[in-house]
Amino acid sequence: MTNISRQPTPYKARKSVVSGFTLIELLVVMVIISIIITATLLSMHRLMQNRQAVTVAKQLAQVIPAAQQEAILQLAPFGLKISEHRYQFYRFDIKANSTNGSWHLLKQDRVLANKTLSSKIFLSLKTQAETAEKNQQTPQIIFSPSGDITAFELNIGTNATAAIFSLMGKSNGDVILNTPK
Repeated sequence: MTNISRQPTPYKARKSVVSGFTLIELLVVMVIISIIITATLLSMHRLMQNRQAVTVAKQLAQVIPAAQQEAILQLAPFGLKISEHRYQFYRFDIKANSTNGSWHLLKQDRVLANKTLSSKIFLSLKTQAETAEKNQQTPQIIFSPSGDITAFELNIGTNATAAIFSLMGKSNGDVILNTPK
């Protein structure tokens, strides 16, 4: 009998195939995806604000001529008071047996409803008359029973854009909605 000794064979390195991603690669992909999602959400937020501004501009472009028509039909002056986030309609009423009158806020009118806007939508009014700013109860835009109105320029904007739309009223009663180019 021969003594066969087995000598240990050298360890052969196995080639192992690693499939998958490293932790660093996964983190990089997650960071890229989160940046894309953030950018998308921010642009959607701006788009939603712009849509709200479009809605407000269209509403004002419709209710201002309605107030003008109401002034003609009721033979009484109507007014529109604009603040940064709100607009309100008024009617000038003369007391019986008197020549004095005062402005009264329209509270129950569906068409000429007072509107408080989102804090992200801004209104900015320019008129030639500065006396309306001094008196809190006096509207800045007056609609006379003859069809004339106070000339004005009303800008509608958002937090991101100061003036997206411009509504211009001429003293002869014409109202023009200017859209962005």
